[in-house]
Amino acid sequence: MSEEKSPKLMINSRSIRNLDITVSDRNMTLKIIDLAFHRNGTCGEPFHVAIFSDPYGLKVGIVFETDRHCAVLDIDQLTDDDIRFASNSWRGDMYEDLLRDAIDLYGNGPE
Repeated sequence: MSEEKSPKLMINSRSIRNLDITVSDRNMTLKIIDLAFHRNGTCGEPFHVAIFSDPYGLKVGIVFETDRHCAVLDIDQLTDDDIRFASNSWRGDMYEDLLRDAIDLYGNGPE
């Protein structure tokens, strides 16, 4: 029996808005491509999801309402099924403040 690889992540550019939001600090500039709010059901913690570019490529950031709760993954690595720690690992603390700035600028996103 051959091992079947999971399908590649496909990004449909027609469903992604280009918000044209740029946030920066003295260390980094992020270009926010899309931003959405998820209430996460009736018992989960709500969070925002951002698709953004940084100097290293295209990323997805997940920002929970609780401070210091932020996850960042590289989209190209996700398309290669790479979710491993120390491989597709990006320091959330390096991105969180800028992502929260973008959330403050854009709010919860269009419904």
